[in-house]
Amino acid sequence: MPSLLKRISFRVAGTNNERTFTLSSVSDDGHFISLRPLIKPAGEKEVEFPFEWAFAGTNKDVDVTKVDETNVRQVFRMAFDSNVYLKVPNASSDPVDTNWKTWDSGVLQESGTIFPFGDDRAVEFEEIWQPIDIESGKLILTDSAAANGRSIVLKVTNSNKYGIIIVTGKWIQGLLGDLDDSSIKGLNFIRFVQNSDGSHQKLINYGSNVDQFPTKFDSLEKGETIDVNGVSWEVLEYHV
Repeated sequence: MPSLLKRISFRVAGTNNERTFTLSSVSDDGHFISLRPLIKPAGEKEVEFPFEWAFAGTNKDVDVTKVDETNVRQVFRMAFDSNVYLKVPNASSDPVDTNWKTWDSGVLQESGTIFPFGDDRAVEFEEIWQPIDIESGKLILTDSAAANGRSIVLKVTNSNKYGIIIVTGKWIQGLLGDLDDSSIKGLNFIRFVQNSDGSHQKLINYGSNVDQFPTKFDSLEKGETIDVNGVSWEVLEYHV
């Protein structure tokens, strides 16, 4: 079942904070995207690129193992990682091994260890995630990460780009990166909410090539390829 999760707390190296409006989308088939825009960018660099992080992948990029009734192990290998793309210092392309514990309230506790400074310097982190109702155009809380609703995924087939867009209910998140570049000029992100009349509320519309994202998702078929301003998008998943 598709899900939309809002991060409500982030702890790393013992310090709690949350500077972002992070939403992570997971499709019915397990494809994923996480966009983490800063709420109050501070300084010239953050104003120029107001994101903590953005990453995405398909279900081939994550291993999911049920541990028990409340815990699931997920090992992520990001197909696209904005920090690696931008060559951010200490950014790592190593797999991220995480445990997801579901609390009685439905809130999810993600915990894990990363090694940005080498194998001998572990950094522990914890993120708390609140499930959001994907059928509402507002941030309505729900007590389960699993939801019923449309789940649509398209992925770019052009060899010089990485792009993915995931639709969960009324919520749309997309990422498009120019693989011939490694600067913020090559990055594009969208986060839209579909209104009842089919139009979109644009919560994030970042980058010079946002017009290369698809915005119409009716009457598609899995395996179909559509062209949007010179970019080819293949329909990986289509559940409506």
